[in-house]
Amino acid sequence: MVRWFHRDITGLEAEARLKARGVYGSFLVRPSKKRPEDFSLSVRLEDTVTHIRIQNTGDYYDLYGGEQFATLSELVEYYTGQHECLQDTDGTFIPLKYPLNCADPTSERWYHGYLSGQDAEKLLQEKGEPWTFLVRESRSKPGDFVISVLTADVKDGKHRVTHIKIICEGERYTLGDVKFDTLTDLIEMYKKKHIEEVSGARVYLKKTKCVPYWPDIDTGGKEFGRFWVELVSEHEAMEYKVRMLQVSFLNNRSEIRDIIHYQYLNWPDHGVPSDPGGVLSFLGEVNRMQESIPGAGPIIVHCSAGIGRTGTIIVIDMLVDIIQTKGLDSDIDVQKTIQMVRSQRSGMVQTEAQYRFIYVAIAHFIDSAKHKLQALEVQ
Repeated sequence: MVRWFHRDITGLEAEARLKARGVYGSFLVRPSKKRPEDFSLSVRLEDTVTHIRIQNTGDYYDLYGGEQFATLSELVEYYTGQHECLQDTDGTFIPLKYPLNCADPTSERWYHGYLSGQDAEKLLQEKGEPWTFLVRESRSKPGDFVISVLTADVKDGKHRVTHIKIICEGERYTLGDVKFDTLTDLIEMYKKKHIEEVSGARVYLKKTKCVPYWPDIDTGGKEFGRFWVELVSEHEAMEYKVRMLQVSFLNNRSEIRDIIHYQYLNWPDHGVPSDPGGVLSFLGEVNRMQESIPGAGPIIVHCSAGIGRTGTIIVIDMLVDIIQTKGLDSDIDVQKTIQMVRSQRSGMVQTEAQYRFIYVAIAHFIDSAKHKLQALEVQ
């Protein structure tokens, strides 16, 4: 994750950000103004900010001596893990504890800022649909971005993934020709026209559309592969719909599974809900239903991509469950919980907005619970 990289800021601006938003041990990395090919590591100490030059030889990165690293990310990860091996010129230890993150360049769902190229390939190949794509930060050149696209070419039984660099020049983005004011503008443009690789091959950015996987209430039922699905009932609440579905095999209609299907309607296509109260109420209703069913199976959660909004909902539900089980004063670790779910599925919780929404939702839940307790005490 290279969100600690802040492009196009000066040393004075770095100091201002670290003093305003950072604490002892907060840090960021920025391009060097004196030598454009190099970088500067700015670290907040007690009342001051120190700047350390990072040398980029073209072959490796180092601090003008010492360990050498293939990428800037590896250098930062090394010194973050080794808190007492970085020293100032006077021998003072410089702690790298807390990355001061910059804002995401977009809230679009195709943006997976922290993914490596290898993880991007794995995620796209799992999806398996040609021309599915995502955009991620460049690991080799922080500040730039990469479009990773699953192509229609098949090699060794797998679709090939190509990686196309997006160059950031100042505050504009380009593939080398037309420049765009935002990352979203660039992607929307190339959704309408193909991208041509150096080899001459054409690459397309396909917008994956969501489709219902259940029949309408008046159709009686619908065939989906080996299964027959019937919509028995549908009820609309304020922010969601509840459906009762029955699923059976086409060749054995007597064995029926009942499925209670909740569809949350108030999550916007871009960004997050403005108020976490609706999401928390929705989760409460889903969990009450789950508890009322003897021998119920696990809850299945999904969105269009199955990682962003899905990950956000799952993490909120996990943290709320911890608070309800252990009490309002229990210790919860949002970052650790997100890392745990990401270890099981890459990319869970995609954007900064979703990350923040988890904190807002948990704070809202705790505040509401405290008010309920106070009301009970008054009675």
